[in-house]
Amino acid sequence: MSNTVIKGDYLGYTVINNGINISLNKLFKNTVILNENTVETYEVITEESKTSVSSAALRGGAGAVLLGPIGLAAAFTARKKGIYTVVIVFKDGKKSVVELKEKEFKTFRITH
Repeated sequence: MSNTVIKGDYLGYTVINNGINISLNKLFKNTVILNENTVETYEVITEESKTSVSSAALRGGAGAVLLGPIGLAAAFTARKKGIYTVVIVFKDGKKSVVELKEKEFKTFRITH
């Protein structure tokens, strides 16, 4: 499922793209805008991350730290063309893994 948080603190939130900002939304919860004010760092999980989970763990990569080896491999099992798996570390210390469609990923990158 894309444009959703698949793991972490905002699990189950939906990604909304208004063309200017990307935000995480969930019914009866606060909206979280993804921009330079809220996001500390992010990492796109790549095929290289998949093939070298132990290397990523040794480097302290956010993907390996948040997902662990089994979760990281699972994230790639569902990967489809045009879908980006992104680990986001927020300035308040929260962490989430988000699957973004290409359009939302491009908007997300512009805001950072």
